Amino acid sequence: MNTMIKKVMYVVLGCSLALLFAGRANAGICPAVGLATDCGVQINVTAQSGGVASAFSATNVGNGNPYDGVEDTLVGITNNSGATINSITLTASSAADAFGFDGDGACTFGAGGGCSGPTGYEGPNMSFGAVTSAAGLDSMTITFTGGLANGASTWFSLEGTPNSLVGGGIGGPTPEPASLVLLGTGLLGLGLLARRSA
Repeated sequence: MNTMIKKVMYVVLGCSLALLFAGRANAGICPAVGLATDCGVQINVTAQSGGVASAFSATNVGNGNPYDGVEDTLVGITNNSGATINSITLTASSAADAFGFDGDGACTFGAGGGCSGPTGYEGPNMSFGAVTSAAGLDSMTITFTGGLANGASTWFSLEGTPNSLVGGGIGGPTPEPASLVLLGTGLLGLGLLARRSA
């Protein structure tokens, strides 16, 4: 068999294996609610100070959110800070009204067990603090009962689309890890083939 064909087959096999074993990052944190199959926003806490989340990224992952087809969004949070976190403060534009809870949170919308708190938007083992406003921004602190251990995940919901959060660098939909691995492997394989041919 021609060596070039063998090399192409190895690249295709490698890409196929990468797709087989690479999965969705943090999939399955949020329950299926309404139109949503999972979280619409994924928060990844990367640093903490004294148990308070001090650095995080927030990524819009879609998954059918807003779950009510209008503005309510499921939010997943994963603690990768290296220590237990007790709270996180989120910020959103006042115009987005992400913390203006109007009674159709995920818990009252049928999220099932694990809900806690009076608004119906709190997820398992958490409580929401008072909303504060300044300079066109609203902020709210979420406190985790017993803390959120390093490597652990939980969820809650917000009164706002996935793009409502302004803190933490929220962006558009992120490519799946499998897609990135496939792209990288394919480019590497093509580069090696071109180098060998030259």
